[in-house]
Amino acid sequence: MENPSLTFANPMLIVGDGSMSFVLLHELVHSWTGNLVTHESFEHIWITEGFTVFLQVFLTGKLFGKVHEKLEAFEKYSYQYEAIKAMGSTNPLTKLVIDLDGLDPQKSLGTVQYCKGAQFFQFILPLMGEKSFLEWVRLYLATFMYKSIGTDSLKSSLVDYIQRRMDNATKVLGEIDFDKWFYGTGFPPYSPTFDFPQVNEVKKMMQIFLKKEDNPQFIKKYADFSSKQKMLFFENV
Repeated sequence: MENPSLTFANPMLIVGDGSMSFVLLHELVHSWTGNLVTHESFEHIWITEGFTVFLQVFLTGKLFGKVHEKLEAFEKYSYQYEAIKAMGSTNPLTKLVIDLDGLDPQKSLGTVQYCKGAQFFQFILPLMGEKSFLEWVRLYLATFMYKSIGTDSLKSSLVDYIQRRMDNATKVLGEIDFDKWFYGTGFPPYSPTFDFPQVNEVKKMMQIFLKKEDNPQFIKKYADFSSKQKMLFFENV
């Protein structure tokens, strides 16, 4: 559990292969996105959790390489896809910004706010370029430190940065449908592709397993999987 300047973590997260490092990263990142800058109400909790999941995945890539980052991103996309499919594409709880009038605030905290929120930032990063995006993140944190903000504040900060500091501002902003992202139900207006060997291997093994075919290579191949691949396999079968 993250707390300002002090994170409590279960010792079971400390494992030899580092496979639980994503949990530690998530809670540590909350020191910035969550504690330094906080959502002003539960309607806007996606800012805290979505931003944190995004940075967790991004930092995984910096620490362990692009393959780990892609596997982590695929896992989060799978969570979001299954959650929205189960809830229904017109369910108002699939919005990032939920109208909580008459609802339990806990309804605003779910897979959508974590993973659809992270996907928003994953969409923004390549549009802006990594250098400009990270510069905006630093400016965002410096601007709103020790404050509680809503979605409009985040949007204004992002739009202002793009308009003031990017030569292709019109093109970039033309690609972002803020209303669809923040207030639209169902799946977001952007679906990343995960066509790379480590994910394809997991998908192939899932098909073999679900068909219940005798395949002597199954156990050997599974044994060669990384910890994250094994987690993805069991989470998706």
